Amino acid sequence: MNLELQVRLLRRTIVIMVLAYAFVAGLHTVTDPDTGWQLASGRYLLEHRQIPSTDVFSYTARGRPWIYPPLAEIFLYGIYLLGGFAGLSLLNALACSGVVGIALWGEGGTTAAILAVFGVPQIASRTAPRADLFTSLLFAVLLALLWKHFRGRPAPLWLMPIIFLFWANTHLGFVSGLALIAVCMAAEWLNAAFPDRREGAMLRLRRAVPWFLACVPATLSNPWGWRIYQALLQQEHQLGVHENLIAEWRHIPITWSALSQALQWRNPHSSQWWLLVAVSVAALIALKQKALGPAMLLLGSAYLSTRNLRFQALFAIVVIVVATPFLENLLPSWKPVVTSARRRLAELRRQRLASACTILILGLAIGLTGIRMFDLLSQRAYISAGDVALFGTGLSSWYPERAADFIIRERLPGNIFHDYNLGGYWLFRLGNHYPDYIDGRALPFADIIFQQRKLLKAAPDSLDWEQEAALRGINTAVFGLARYWGLGTAPLASFCASQNWKPVYLDEVSVVFVRNTADNAGIIRRLGIDCATAPLGNADRVAASGFPRGRAEMFNYYANVGSVLFKLSRYTEAERMLTRALQMFPEEPFLHHTMGQLYEVTNRIGDAEREYLTSARLSPTDANWYSLGRLYSSEHLYPEAIRALENAAELSDRPSGYYVSLGMLRLAAGQPLDALNAFDAATGASEYSSPDAKIEIETSVAAGRARAWASLGNLTRAVGFEQEALEMSPADSNLWNTLAELYRAQGRADLEQQGRRRAQTQGSSPQ
Repeated sequence: MNLELQVRLLRRTIVIMVLAYAFVAGLHTVTDPDTGWQLASGRYLLEHRQIPSTDVFSYTARGRPWIYPPLAEIFLYGIYLLGGFAGLSLLNALACSGVVGIALWGEGGTTAAILAVFGVPQIASRTAPRADLFTSLLFAVLLALLWKHFRGRPAPLWLMPIIFLFWANTHLGFVSGLALIAVCMAAEWLNAAFPDRREGAMLRLRRAVPWFLACVPATLSNPWGWRIYQALLQQEHQLGVHENLIAEWRHIPITWSALSQALQWRNPHSSQWWLLVAVSVAALIALKQKALGPAMLLLGSAYLSTRNLRFQALFAIVVIVVATPFLENLLPSWKPVVTSARRRLAELRRQRLASACTILILGLAIGLTGIRMFDLLSQRAYISAGDVALFGTGLSSWYPERAADFIIRERLPGNIFHDYNLGGYWLFRLGNHYPDYIDGRALPFADIIFQQRKLLKAAPDSLDWEQEAALRGINTAVFGLARYWGLGTAPLASFCASQNWKPVYLDEVSVVFVRNTADNAGIIRRLGIDCATAPLGNADRVAASGFPRGRAEMFNYYANVGSVLFKLSRYTEAERMLTRALQMFPEEPFLHHTMGQLYEVTNRIGDAEREYLTSARLSPTDANWYSLGRLYSSEHLYPEAIRALENAAELSDRPSGYYVSLGMLRLAAGQPLDALNAFDAATGASEYSSPDAKIEIETSVAAGRARAWASLGNLTRAVGFEQEALEMSPADSNLWNTLAELYRAQGRADLEQQGRRRAQTQGSSPQ
C-alpha cells in the first residue's frame, strides 16, 4: 500500500473513530442532578395537560413564578416511558455523537476530526438527559449553517427560524444562538471593511438578514411570548448564586499548577487545555489573515469556557468548526509545483516526507482515541476521575433508590428535608407522595438555597432547625451519602448523635432520619437504628450486578461503605472496606485522600502523609494539597505546609480561604510580611460561596492583618484592623479579647477593661 493510499485510509479512520468515541463517551449511567426534576415536570405536563408558570412541586416555594420551556421535559419523559433510564443513557450517547457529527459537517477534514478528539469529553458532559442537550445540539446546527454561509458555501438559512422556534420551547440557551447570529453579522461587517472582501460580505449579509430577523419572532412563539426574555433576565440576575453554589457555573483557575493538567494525556479533562492551545494558535493565524470575525468568535468562546464550566461544550463545537481552516495548513502536505524531470526525485522525496508526517500525526490521534475509548469501556476513566457515572446504561449507583423505596413503603411522615443535589431525584421518585424542599430550579429557590446551606452548618438540635421544622412541618430528613455530591456536605455524625432526630434507615449512599416528636414515637420505636452498629448495604446485590459494571460497582460499594464508616468514626471497619476498594482500583486518587484522613485521626502520621502525597500525585486538587498542608502544619513542618497551601490556592477556583490559612501559617512560622501578602491575595481573590462566607473570610483577613502588624510592632495599625474585624463580626468574643490585649500593650487600661467586659458579655450570650 503506497503512502498516499495510507493517508486516505487513516483520514477516514479518524473520522469514524471520533464518532465512535463520541458515542462511547455519551453512553454512561444517568447522573445529572437536574434530570429528575425535568422528568417530573414532563410527567406533570402530560398528566395535567397544562403548562405551569409558577412552582407546583415544592412546599417551600409553591406559587412563586417559574417559566421554563416545556418541550424538552415532555421529550425526556417520553424517552423514559419508552426505555427507562437505559433509554436516557442511550439518548446521551446519540446526542453526543450527533453533535460531533454536525460539527464535522460544518467544517470537515482531518484537522476537524483531530480537534473533535479533544472536544468529545466537553460535549459529552453537556448532552446528558436534560434540556441543556438541546442547546448543544441546536447550537452545533446553527453554527454549521452560519459558518458554511460565511465561507461562501451553500447553506439552507431558511432552517434558522425553525431552529429557534424549537429551541425557545426546549431550553433557555437559545440566547446563545442569538449571540452567535450577532457575532456572524459583526464578522461580515468587519469583512466589509476590506475593499477586496466588501462585495462578497454585503451580498452574504443581504441574503442572510431576512432569515436573521425572522429568528427573533420565532423565539416569541412559546407559551409565554415575550415573558421568556423576562425569565432569561431573572436567570441572569441569579448568575451570582449559580457561580457560588453550582459547580458547572464556576470558572477554571488559570495558574501553572492548573495548567499542569494538560500533561495528563489520558485524563479527558486535559482536553480543555489543548483546545485552548489550538484556539490561541488559530486566533493568531486568523488575525494575521485579517479574519477578524472568526478570531473574535474563537477568543470570546475561549474566555467564556474558562469563566464558566457550562460553556465548555459550546466552546468545543466552535473550535471544531471555526478553528479548523486556520489550522488545516499546519498539517504536512505536498502539492506538485515542479514538473522538470531533473527535479522530480526531490519532489517525490518531499511528498513521501509529508505523507509520513501526516501518517504519524493521524496515527497518534487514532491511538489517543483508541486509548480513551478503552479507558471508558474499562471504567478506568470514570474511576480515576472520581466520576459518579460508569460506562453503560441505567441509573447511577449514587442515587438513593433503596431509601426512596423505604420512605414510600413505610409511609414516613412529611414534609421531607433533603440536600440540594438530590432534590430533582426526590421530586421524580417521591413527588406523587411528597412535595420537595428544593431542587435544581434556581429561580424559585433563590432564598431557600441559602437557608438550606445555613441549616446544614447548624447543629440538628439548634434553634435554627427547630424553627425551620416547625415552620415547614418537616418530620423526615434524608441525605445522600455517596462520596461525590453527598457525603462531603451531609451532617451524618451530628444527626446520628441528635436528640431531636433519630435514624431509621442507613445504607452506603443514603440515610433517613425522623423527627423525634410524640406523633412520630411509634415510627421511631419500630424502625429506629443505631448508627454505631447498623449494617451497611448489601454486597451480594452489588456483586450480582454483572457485566459490564460489576467490578466497578463493587469498587464503588466498598469505597462508599468505607467512607460512610469513616464519617461514623467506625475506623477499623472503614479501613477494611477502603483497603478492599483500593486493591481493586489503586489509581483512584480520592480514596487515597480518605485513607489519609483516616490515618491522620488515628494518629498514624507517616501513613497519612503517604496517602495524601499519593492522592496529590494522582489528582493534584486543592483539597488534596490543603489536607497535606494541614497535616504538615500540625507537625510544625512550616516550609512543607506553606508549599502545600500555595499549591491548594493555585488550583482552587475560590482560593480566598486558602490564602487566609496561608497567612495564618506564615504568622505561625514568624513571617509577618509574607503573611500580609497572603492576606492581600485573599482579598484579591474575592469569590465566596455565600454572603456568610464573605463575612467570615473578610473578618479573618482583618484579624490576621492585626496579628501581623502587632508582630511588626505597629500597634496602631493592629488596633485598626482588629476594630475592622469587629465591625463585621461584633459578637466574636475572641476578637474582643485580642483587642483588649492590644490595648493593654498600648497601655490603654480603660479601653482594655471595656474590651474584656465585651468579651465576657458575648461569651455568655446564647449562641
